Amino acid sequence: MKTDADRTFTWTSFGKPSQINSSNGTVTFKYGANRQRYWKVDDPISGDRSETVYIAGLFERTRTWASDGSLKIVHTHHVGGGGRNIGSVIMTSTNGDDVAEFKRMTYAHTDALGNVEVVTDQQGQAWIQESSAT
Repeated sequence: MKTDADRTFTWTSFGKPSQINSSNGTVTFKYGANRQRYWKVDDPISGDRSETVYIAGLFERTRTWASDGSLKIVHTHHVGGGGRNIGSVIMTSTNGDDVAEFKRMTYAHTDALGNVEVVTDQQGQAWIQESSAT
């Protein structure tokens, strides 16, 4: 167990965090036999509680329970190509609705070394942009 100014970390036997406690709440992680994270719960002292399931780096489902009792589910399908993630399809449903609404497609743009430099949406608008130190 390790601590810093506000957090206490509990680690797995293979060096990944299994729980992080802070004055804001607790985040818990679970890992599979291959040591890849497959589950995360974010349980804040106040605010929305969320649970995320990860499947082989290809799919994520995040369920978020708001303090008003509503449920939001976000499905993220990661699209691969050339041995790397080239984009993600994000769909959302609310209050347990079986029909997920398409939210956006994002694309990862990389440099010659494969590092992601910009993430854009389907209109080409930058969502995330890394800046290079010069």
